Amino acid sequence: MNNSTKVASKKILIRSVIILFLTFVLGLIFIFNTNSDFVATKTIWGKMTEGVSGDTPGSGELVLIASLISGLTFLGELAAFGVIIFAYFLIPFAANMLTLVLNLIARLFQIGESREWKDVTTKALLYFSIVLQGLLNLYILFLCFTGYGLVYISVYLMLIINVFVFIKNILNLRKA
Repeated sequence: MNNSTKVASKKILIRSVIILFLTFVLGLIFIFNTNSDFVATKTIWGKMTEGVSGDTPGSGELVLIASLISGLTFLGELAAFGVIIFAYFLIPFAANMLTLVLNLIARLFQIGESREWKDVTTKALLYFSIVLQGLLNLYILFLCFTGYGLVYISVYLMLIINVFVFIKNILNLRKA
């Protein structure tokens, strides 16, 4: 196997590890800074139980109904927060993890004596991982359009870092 493919593969692998770690950290920063105060649940509970006291007739039934409705609202808000975790953390992390696995497999093909099929397989896996990175960049770009504010700085940073590594990987693979 030629030396330029080994060097390119090694650089891409190192960048994949770094970007996986940064995506993990930035995703956690976004999740922990997302507003998860369950405002709707607190509002419904407060409005429905504001006039309830222990000596009011029917207060037990009203508290039971308020508990049911605010409980359903809580489940809805919890599901929405789960979707946010899935979209902003799990998908980018899983895509970068898959990219890392592809790059590790490509690097493993370089073990042993040099063969033409090993070189072709390594390049094919590296090209596939770069295509996956490009799709991830488009996905993160669309995530950037979903909101604004201070909490979205981590998503913007995730996009900038992914695009930078994507371009560097393309340039390294062109030299190989």
